[in-house]
Amino acid sequence: MDEPYRPTVRTQADLEAVWDRLMGPWGFGRRSVWMLRIDAGRRPLPVITEITECDDLPTAAQAHGMAEVLAALDTDDPGGTFAFLLSRPGHPVVDETDRAWARLLVETGRSAGVRLETLHLATDTGTVPLPADELAPRRTA
Repeated sequence: MDEPYRPTVRTQADLEAVWDRLMGPWGFGRRSVWMLRIDAGRRPLPVITEITECDDLPTAAQAHGMAEVLAALDTDDPGGTFAFLLSRPGHPVVDETDRAWARLLVETGRSAGVRLETLHLATDTGTVPLPADELAPRRTA
């Protein structure tokens, strides 16, 4: 029997490689949020969770539900972290809906008291990190 894919994730580049392997080949029909738990030994658990119905801006109810889930999962495996990936069709230009979902994930992680890895965005052409400075709403001229 094959061993599950569980590389050591020490850097953002390591995590990006994990997402590339798990999500390729590229091409998405809708916007989703994917969650991966990384244990205290810095290895991903062999379970990935897809959260669908993410085409619209996130709601307060979604934030509340996510915070409850993160807090419960963190109790089950303290010392680990959570990695999130936003996926959607199109090009890797970060849009306002991407930013809104990323902010929800960061704020939800903070309110649940859990540690998060760098967020990533996957589109039809590949994966890119979403650093914190990309999450602020853009002003239009």
